[in-house]
Amino acid sequence: MGVNLVECHTKYLGMPTSIGKRKKEVFEDIHTKVRTKLQGWKASLFSQAGREILLTAIIQAIPTYVMSCFRLPKELINDIHKMMARFWWGSSDSKSKIHWGKWKKLCKPKDEGGMGFKDLEKFNQALLAKQGWKIINNPHSMLARVLKACYYTNSSFLEAKVGGYGSFMWRSILWGRKIIEKGVRWRVILGRDIHINEDKWIPRSSTFSLRTKANVPPGTTLDYLKNDDGS
Repeated sequence: MGVNLVECHTKYLGMPTSIGKRKKEVFEDIHTKVRTKLQGWKASLFSQAGREILLTAIIQAIPTYVMSCFRLPKELINDIHKMMARFWWGSSDSKSKIHWGKWKKLCKPKDEGGMGFKDLEKFNQALLAKQGWKIINNPHSMLARVLKACYYTNSSFLEAKVGGYGSFMWRSILWGRKIIEKGVRWRVILGRDIHINEDKWIPRSSTFSLRTKANVPPGTTLDYLKNDDGS
């Protein structure tokens, strides 16, 4: 059929298939794309409103696809933030201009005094949390079934551990799971899978858990508290 046989794909759909210890080098393409785009634009030719549109609509979109699957190295994110800040304040390779505000402040919403730029580290974690939420809501999806078979055969996604041989993608998703853990709780229906003392199921609580533990054996589920008539 004229199809070439390749023994090993280094990339698939633009993303790496194997990630070693030198993670920044693996994601160097993102750094290169951002740098090339910004160097191709002469900041002095754009108003700040124009620079804002270029940064939000183009530059911030470049790493989005990869960030939905992997946690980008902090060093890489810091480099991208620095390049964006230089462009925003009108700096160039030959001339630097004063940065009148920290990038962290510019990432705040406009009604809080910022410019609404994305903090890429927080955005990265939010995208990975979204993947975790898909796993919770679609446990029969291909992704959920593969991860369950590999990492949490006898438990749930929220109880899963990294493990000794957890892939970089799995570690990235668990990093995103931290956002879910802050606000997720069980919605009580039958209560057969909800542990009374261990799980979060109490509404209107800062922790969603029992403040005073019930005098029941560990692992006791909520249906234990029901009366014979189901109430």
